[in-house]
Amino acid sequence: MYLWKRTFGRPSHPQPCVFCDRTQIQTSGILFEDDRVLAFRDRNPRAASHLLVIPKEHIVNTHALGHGHIELVEHMVAVGRAVLAKEADVLMLPELPGIFGFHQYPFTSVDHLHLHCLAPPFQPCYNRLRYRETWFANYVSVETLLASLKDGRHH
Repeated sequence: MYLWKRTFGRPSHPQPCVFCDRTQIQTSGILFEDDRVLAFRDRNPRAASHLLVIPKEHIVNTHALGHGHIELVEHMVAVGRAVLAKEADVLMLPELPGIFGFHQYPFTSVDHLHLHCLAPPFQPCYNRLRYRETWFANYVSVETLLASLKDGRHH
């Protein structure tokens, strides 16, 4: 049902973007901000620490990215790694590699590019299935996305 609504149940006029509205983000607590990106806690965390990094520029999703966005995506990842490491330290989580990636349209919950930065364990454990690459292409890791942007395979 969710996929049906996301794909076919779109309103005829554009809805305001919740990530472009800073007041919506303030409630989650901004953890980092510079001239290009914001980092904050996900309002529905799926892991012990679950952060989002968004560009200040409104980019709808990964399909809108091109070769010219490589530096932005790399910056988003660097910010995500740094903020997640700080959060994991504060929460005294074991030092595990974080999980970094993007959901693909139509599996995105907000039509504004956002990098998921997760420090396991997942809560509940089955949420780990939402954040790994599969044949279904609902999620893409930062490594896969950057590789496709760099070699021109990305649409």
